[in-house]
Amino acid sequence: MFNTRATIVAAASLTRLVVKSKGSFSNSTRASPTKLLLLNGGSQQTTSRSATNTTSPASSSSSSEQTIPSSCPYHQKDATSNKEEVKPQPWTEVPGPKPLPLIGNLIQVQTNSKNMSEYLMTLCKQYGDLVKLTVFNFNMLMIANPHLLGELYKKEERRNEVDSFRHYKLKKGQILTPVEMRYDEDWYSIRQLYNIAMKPEYQETITLPQLSELNGDFMRRLIKSLQSVKGSEAFKYVNSSETNSRYAFDVVMKVFLGVKMTDEVTSTLPFDINEFVNYTVHATDVAVRLTTKFPMYKYYRTQEYKSFENLMDKSSEYARYCIQRFKTNPSQNARLLELIEERAKDQDRPDERVESVLMQFLQGGVDITVRIMNNCFHRLAHHPECQEKIYKESVAVFGEPSLEEVTSEDGLSINLEQYKKLKYTKHFIDEVLRLNAFGYLTMGRKLDQDTEIGGYMIPKDTMILAMQRWATLKDEFVPRGEEFIPERHEKGSPLAPVNNFVSLPFGVGARKCPGSRVATTELLIGIINAVRHFQLCNNNLASFPPSSFDQSLLYIDSEKYPLYFTPRDHVKEFVEKNSKVSQ
Repeated sequence: MFNTRATIVAAASLTRLVVKSKGSFSNSTRASPTKLLLLNGGSQQTTSRSATNTTSPASSSSSSEQTIPSSCPYHQKDATSNKEEVKPQPWTEVPGPKPLPLIGNLIQVQTNSKNMSEYLMTLCKQYGDLVKLTVFNFNMLMIANPHLLGELYKKEERRNEVDSFRHYKLKKGQILTPVEMRYDEDWYSIRQLYNIAMKPEYQETITLPQLSELNGDFMRRLIKSLQSVKGSEAFKYVNSSETNSRYAFDVVMKVFLGVKMTDEVTSTLPFDINEFVNYTVHATDVAVRLTTKFPMYKYYRTQEYKSFENLMDKSSEYARYCIQRFKTNPSQNARLLELIEERAKDQDRPDERVESVLMQFLQGGVDITVRIMNNCFHRLAHHPECQEKIYKESVAVFGEPSLEEVTSEDGLSINLEQYKKLKYTKHFIDEVLRLNAFGYLTMGRKLDQDTEIGGYMIPKDTMILAMQRWATLKDEFVPRGEEFIPERHEKGSPLAPVNNFVSLPFGVGARKCPGSRVATTELLIGIINAVRHFQLCNNNLASFPPSSFDQSLLYIDSEKYPLYFTPRDHVKEFVEKNSKVSQ
């Protein structure tokens, strides 16, 4: 439910920024320094870049350098403003791999199109936080500086549409989602339907009451996925992807359609839920690959596009079946469907619009959220001290855990007042999203006009790629950035990211991921349920498991790096009776 399709594509008191000039680095200010011009009405700040592309302490600056006062350096008055202003350098001078005649960097891009993440990180290490790429006459600028991104996104709202999904839906005559529409098209009206899920008032009246009915089933399914380990009290979490995917599917069905997908109800479906999940995940994977290549599929149906089309046909068929079957609310609790229908009734093709919105939530909810849930479980296992803090927080809010939470029909009940008290758990999720997101890039934009960024004049129609992985690991943007520290997200923490543009897993602006509120609620409830009844571990791995790059979106391979759940005393007997026997 995270912003998948948008992805397709220092300390807080920072005192010195790195500036690259014609491919070389300097530790001292030159007679005619390169100016870092942000999009803030023309304010400027002289800065310097160290040889290692990191912030240097002020005490080590040479006497020739301009000392920058504390507070945000980008909005300070330049003490040297009486000097002649330096004109921005042309696009040809932006750092980046040397393009070949006519085709530009096509070979490098296509060679790494399976997953661009590692390649783009390598470019940041080589060229800094502004990197140019060109394919034929199509320009791309990768920005890995959250200050530059912050100023850019305050002003620039034109985005690239996701061509692969757009092409598919136009051919099928289907309603486009906002991220599939061009900026000059009426994306705003259908976006209003998606925004229903973001409204905070519905978290208390719809999301939490509906999700509280799923906790019992989730825990019992999780326990059925545990396999005993000879000579150990721990149980191996097998088929974890299926269990997590089923929970994610159940969440969307419950919140939007009000139906509780019990085993009895599921057995009456004309398809297997795992099939729906697989079709959806693979469709997204192929769509991202298509988006990173020259769109040959627009001129003839390539084999890769045919595969994408078949996957989307199946995923859409199954999603459409669920929507049609459960049009009538089977729950006593309110659901989001009626609110979306009410908002859509005065729009063109209202029924098709509602169906399109629900399909998008179903398809997005079983892909991205599952990857993040898996990452959360791996972080719990790798950081027992964080796990213990979450457990103690849950006890303070809900009391001691009991077997009834696992055996009762609905399980643990959570209301809004209790939810708001789970602050450390929320910070834990924020830190997982910062360090273990499903991609390194986010928030593609396209410039409406020639724009000065970082001392360079960037031409109109250049596609902007936001590289967040680079910034989130650098101490100048996130103190001790490579460390997993949930407390950094507490208000006033000295370890907080330098601004809100360091980590934006849900995107930003008018097209921010509309499922973000439901997704974070789902993640939090899943974590609380797991930690209240189990202690998670990963066989004491020396380092955190790496992400796998064989798909377009990142994930941790739980087959290669299995998780183990040790039941707490109150559920030991129940787990032993209901888990899988070791083979």
